Amino acid sequence: MKIVYVFSSNKKIGSKLISRASSYFDRDVRKAYKSTPVPSHVAVILDDMFVIESTLSTGVRVIPLSSWLSNNTVIQSVQSTSNTDKVSSALLSVWGAKYDWLGILYFACKLLIPGLPKENKWQNSRKYFCTEFAARLSGTKPDVTPARLYMELTGWNG
Repeated sequence: MKIVYVFSSNKKIGSKLISRASSYFDRDVRKAYKSTPVPSHVAVILDDMFVIESTLSTGVRVIPLSSWLSNNTVIQSVQSTSNTDKVSSALLSVWGAKYDWLGILYFACKLLIPGLPKENKWQNSRKYFCTEFAARLSGTKPDVTPARLYMELTGWNG
């Protein structure tokens, strides 16, 4: 099974806010994305057919790649090194989970208010925002922006 992390943006207001905030508050993101749009979303593509993602309105879902592409612009992608069993078990354990509203709210507050604890105490282990699901598959920390997750997956170090 081919597994690809895909980083994207769309025309929704939340997407634009996430892109601007991550480039404004994260110096490394500004350096990494000088000439490329900053991604505001991450999803996982399976076998170039289906997309697994967590969205504000649906939580964790699986949709056809063609539907997903009609609403998103791909900025970057990274081939996954996760094995199929890991992806299958992760998907089965989170499919249909609700969106992590409090987790993303704390995450946004942390961007805006320096000095808040790094650990996101508002995160719900049964709810997910987009980077939480992708990070679960990749083994990276979940409390990052899509741009920062891309940098961690590719080993970008400025």
